[in-house]
Amino acid sequence: MKRKISVFIASPSDLANERRFFKNAIRQLNAGFGDGANIEFEPLGWEDTLASTGRRSQGVINEEIDKCDVFILAMYRRWGQDTPGFNIS
Repeated sequence: MKRKISVFIASPSDLANERRFFKNAIRQLNAGFGDGANIEFEPLGWEDTLASTGRRSQGVINEEIDKCDVFILAMYRRWGQDTPGFNIS
């Protein structure tokens, strides 16, 4: 049986393409290195977590992050959501 290693990929929604790139790279890693090392990396993201629970809650995402083995954070121009009444620009 292969050892599973969960990899949580986090980023704001404007980096959706980059999250897909990470997931594809992990799948390729599984097909090469993972098979030889008897390891399977399981890519996860907030969109997977929320879709599987049916809830939209940061707490649900945090629980998945706490359980993962590897955490990848990608940021570019923004993080989080605007707060009403607070504008940085």
